[in-house]
Amino acid sequence: MSRLQRVMQRVQSRGHDYGPLRAAAGKAAALALARQTPIGMFNKNVLRAKVVQGVVAALAGTGFYEMGTYHAATTIGAQRFLQVPVWSCEVNPRNYCISRLVTLGLPQITLIHADSRAFLRRVCAELKAVPGARPCFYLDAHENELDLATLPLAEELPLIFALDEFAVLVDDFGVPEQAGYRAGTFGGVTVEVDLIRPLLLDQGIRTCYFPAYPAAEDTGYPSGFCLFWRSARLDAAMRERAFPLDLIHPYSVERRAYVERASVAK
Repeated sequence: MSRLQRVMQRVQSRGHDYGPLRAAAGKAAALALARQTPIGMFNKNVLRAKVVQGVVAALAGTGFYEMGTYHAATTIGAQRFLQVPVWSCEVNPRNYCISRLVTLGLPQITLIHADSRAFLRRVCAELKAVPGARPCFYLDAHENELDLATLPLAEELPLIFALDEFAVLVDDFGVPEQAGYRAGTFGGVTVEVDLIRPLLLDQGIRTCYFPAYPAAEDTGYPSGFCLFWRSARLDAAMRERAFPLDLIHPYSVERRAYVERASVAK
């Protein structure tokens, strides 16, 4: 697909009605909707979109913060689907200009031309001064061939961990025991939980969450993700395991093993 075709898709997505997808109360219903009208956000993965919806709803999220706007597929979709303000950063000048063009005039979308670390330093400082802020962060594995010591996640996560309450989803992340999911590499090493394990444990985050369904069951590009949070609200919601939070299952960061095998949502 050409760059122009992608831009036109983004423009068309500005008017997409996500009401039926928001109301979808089961995995089969969400998949059926996405097969009728494919989505562009979240790598075109509708089950991931429902997971993010469940996280933002349980968190009572006050904003969605995206690292890497590219052509604003997730930027536009997340705002319209989740119905919360969206902030997104893009370091590439051309992609930033394209994303500015396709989001022109859309409310509750703020685009920043910046590196993700500079962006997070700014927004996390602002969020710390806002009582009751409950942000959801959508990070990237930052695939690159640079030295592993320069992994951006190692700088991004401590900035987020300074906040009282948050949820974090990392895209292009290795999923344990699920070979069908693709993951990014940095410095020739797969981006997976052991790379951030010391950071999580240092903050008392002993559980993270991975998809409870094979990659082939979702729509779109089969990239893996890792989800974790600091939120009593989300802890309580996860104990109930109602859809769509039954689409994820917990993984012990300490023991490097799944806590339980969740049944896949019907």
